[in-house]
Amino acid sequence: MTAKRKTGESDFEWSLGHSLKLQEKYEGKWVAILDEEIIGVGETAKEAYESAKKEKPDRKPLLTQIPTKELLVL
Repeated sequence: MTAKRKTGESDFEWSLGHSLKLQEKYEGKWVAILDEEIIGVGETAKEAYESAKKEKPDRKPLLTQIPTKELLVL
C-alpha cells in the first residue's frame, strides 16, 4: 500500500508539469495553487495568498512565483 501524496507535493509537481503554460499566462506573478488549480494571483505573495483565502478560507495553498522567460530554467 502506498502512502497518499500530500496536496502540497501534488500541487508542486503539477506546477512543474505546467510551467510553460503558467508562464504564458502568469509570467512574473505570484500564484496560489490548491488541488492542481490556480485559486489566487497577485503581484506579491501576500496578494496571491489573500486572493486564495477568499476562495478557500480553510485551506493552505502552495505559493510560487512564476518566473519570467529570462529566468526559466528547467
